[in-house]
Amino acid sequence: MKYDISTTSNMKVEPDHSMASTSSSQKEQDYQLESARAERGEVRAEKQRLKKCLDRIADEYHTLQETEQES
Repeated sequence: MKYDISTTSNMKVEPDHSMASTSSSQKEQDYQLESARAERGEVRAEKQRLKKCLDRIADEYHTLQETEQES
């Protein structure tokens, strides 16, 4: 329902005839939400992979520094 409340004394109530477009719009929003969730999962997996890679590089760097200090 749509409400026209331009003045408080004149309030019109009109039925909403846009059910078909609302259903289609809802399906589109659901699709976009699922796509965003899937992408978020992919981004999280990539972030974890990159973090592991960075941790390995940092460990190797610290090992190299220790080796150089011993020399």
